[in-house]
Amino acid sequence: MHKNKRRGRSKPRSKAAIVTLAIASGVAIALFVGAATLAAPGGSKGKPGGGSGGGGTQVLPQSLGTSASCATSGASGINNDVGYGLYVTAQGNSCGSAGEAAALRWTLATGMEDLGTLPGSSGASAGDVADDGTVVGFASGPVAMPIVIYPGSAVPVAMPITTGMTWGSADGLSANGQFAVGVIGSDEVTRPARWIRDSQGWSATVLNVTDVYAPIAPAISNDGTALVNRATRITSSEALVGHAGFWTNGTTAWTALPGYDTLAFDINSAGDWIVGERWEPCASGCTQYSIPVYWVKNGPGWTGPFDLPALDTANSTAHAIAERGGRKVIVGQGSRSKDGIRRAVYWLEQPDGSFQLNRLAALDGRGRAAATAVDVNSAGQVVGTSDASGLMSYAVMWTLP
Repeated sequence: MHKNKRRGRSKPRSKAAIVTLAIASGVAIALFVGAATLAAPGGSKGKPGGGSGGGGTQVLPQSLGTSASCATSGASGINNDVGYGLYVTAQGNSCGSAGEAAALRWTLATGMEDLGTLPGSSGASAGDVADDGTVVGFASGPVAMPIVIYPGSAVPVAMPITTGMTWGSADGLSANGQFAVGVIGSDEVTRPARWIRDSQGWSATVLNVTDVYAPIAPAISNDGTALVNRATRITSSEALVGHAGFWTNGTTAWTALPGYDTLAFDINSAGDWIVGERWEPCASGCTQYSIPVYWVKNGPGWTGPFDLPALDTANSTAHAIAERGGRKVIVGQGSRSKDGIRRAVYWLEQPDGSFQLNRLAALDGRGRAAATAVDVNSAGQVVGTSDASGLMSYAVMWTLP
């Protein structure tokens, strides 16, 4: 399962976003997600990607609400309900008297609950959730630390960071709960990090890359393969160029995925499919726009990126992937050039190997409300965020037909 998925620093993570993480020293580390201008591209490029687009009946979402202390919420992850119950993680916003962010968890029994934070921290963010209900995330400043919340508990526990580092964030968690991924850093550096869980707890290692722009590590598979996105700027006047890649468990090397100017956001539990986006220059009216893509493992290597159908030539992103009934399901977001409103979408694998694009409706079926889908499980339950009336937004769940 994804996951991201980075959050709060949560999805959507478009290339135009700059996400900041406040660390203990009070310095803000900018985690790269890019610097392109988001606008509907002009020209006549047509739909990027193969397969059918925009078909199917819209699916209405269920609102998961927010906690008693938070004004709004946005989902960040969902587990596979394989006997431990259904868990959804979410980010709470404008929480408490100080208006801080909060790590939230939803179950059928509890509804949306606040998971608290570490002593001395001002807020928290919930990232991914494993099948057994384990949650990872981070506690925000002045003490910024990776955290884990175990099933049956609403008390965060600090995860270890490596020697010489001062802060960290756990963003992705494998479905089997054995591996977590994120970043660990100091005032000077940010490194991709992988945590491995055993009977003694968690141990952390970092990937020693020396990028100028901080990497992002959003997701990890059941065998410990971690996604790591890096960035470069060829000249000082050019936009950042993304480099999607991975870090295999037991190695100290980063391997690039095929393609140019790409970002990867999720890897499936088996570790053989990856989804994300690639970027294309606009014909007119903007700088760049994103195209949803996927990669497939082929022996020791990877093939792709393969384009998924988009709503039209405006920005689209694939955020997460799962398998339901032997067919891949990919979820994400897309926009139309005519209005630029973000729409939640999903792609369903067809018998011929192509993908059909379908819309996911916003709350109450409101046509001009923005929504995005960030995660999906093996039962076809999709979570994300939808605008509601009164300028509010809430974590939602769609159940695919």
